[in-house]
Amino acid sequence: GWLLDGLAIYFTLITVGSALLATLYIAGEWGRRYREQGESFRALQSLLALNVFTMQLLLASSDLLSLFISWELASWAAFALMALSGGKGLKAALHYMIYAFSGAMLVFAVVAWIATTAVTAAYQLDINGAGILQFSSVAELMQQGIFTIPEQLLMLTLLLIGFGIKMGLLPFHLWQAPAYALSIGPAGAFLGAISSRLGLFAIIVVLFKIFGSIIDGSILQSSFGFEFASVTPKTLLAWIAAEQARHLLAWHGIGQGGYMLLGLVMMDSLGSAGGLLHVFNHATYQAALFLAVTSVIYRTGTADLNRLGGLVVRMPLSFMTLLIG
Repeated sequence: GWLLDGLAIYFTLITVGSALLATLYIAGEWGRRYREQGESFRALQSLLALNVFTMQLLLASSDLLSLFISWELASWAAFALMALSGGKGLKAALHYMIYAFSGAMLVFAVVAWIATTAVTAAYQLDINGAGILQFSSVAELMQQGIFTIPEQLLMLTLLLIGFGIKMGLLPFHLWQAPAYALSIGPAGAFLGAISSRLGLFAIIVVLFKIFGSIIDGSILQSSFGFEFASVTPKTLLAWIAAEQARHLLAWHGIGQGGYMLLGLVMMDSLGSAGGLLHVFNHATYQAALFLAVTSVIYRTGTADLNRLGGLVVRMPLSFMTLLIG
C-alpha cells in the first residue's frame, strides 16, 4: 500500500524541488551544449524523471513490502542516472550498486522473516492476515512479543545497516563521493541533494514507526535485568552520527547526514525538528553548490582551482551562489 503522511509530504517537496532545479538547469545553455556534443538529452531527462517517480513510491510506502520494492527501484534508477556519464562514472555506479544490493538483501531478509512469522501468528490467533506488513501492524507484533527482544535487536541492526548503506553511514560511505562527483553535473546535483536522504527517511520509518519501543533502552533494561542505558540502540546511533559529523571537511555530504541522524536520535521534539529541517537545508545548498560548480567547469573547461582565479568578475551569479551556499 501507499500513503502520503506528513513526513512523506515533507520529503516529497524537497525531492520535487531539487528535481525542478536540476531540470531548469538542464533546459538552459548547459543542455544545448550537451545535445551538441551528441549526448542523449532525452535519456538524461527521462532518467531524472524516473528517479523522482521511484523516490515518490518509496516515500509513500505504507508497508514493508512496498518499501522494499520501491527501495530497489530507486536504487536501480539512481544507478542508471550515475552510469549515464560512462567511463569512470560507470565504474563508480557499479561500485554503488554493490553496496546498494548488499544492503537491499539485508532489508529483504528482515521483510521475509517478519512476513513468515507474522502470517503464522495471524493463522494461530485466527485473525485476518491481510495488511500484516503494514507499519502499524508490524509495530503491534513487536509490542505483543511475537518476536523476542534479541530477535528485534537483530532485525533493527540489519535494517539500519541496509538503509544506512544508502545514507552513507560509517563504515559504508566509500561509494558516495565518487558516485555523485562523477555523475553528469545536474544529475550529480540532484542525487547529492536528495538520494542519500532516502536512507534517512527509511531509518526514520524503522525507528519511529516499527521499533520505537526498544530504541530508548527501557524494554531492554527490564528484559535483561541490568542497566542498559549506556549501550542502547539510541546511544549507538548517536555515536555513529557524531562520528559522521567529524568527517565534515573531507566528506561533507556524509558529515551532514550525521548531523541529521544525530538530531533524530535525541528522541525529542527539538532534536527531531532540527534533524528534519537540515534535510531541507542541505538539499537546498547542496544542489546550488553542485550546479554552480558545474557552471564553472562548463564555462572554463577546467576544475583545477589553481587556474580559476578572478571568477567573481567573469561569473558573478555563480560566485554569489557559491558564497551563499
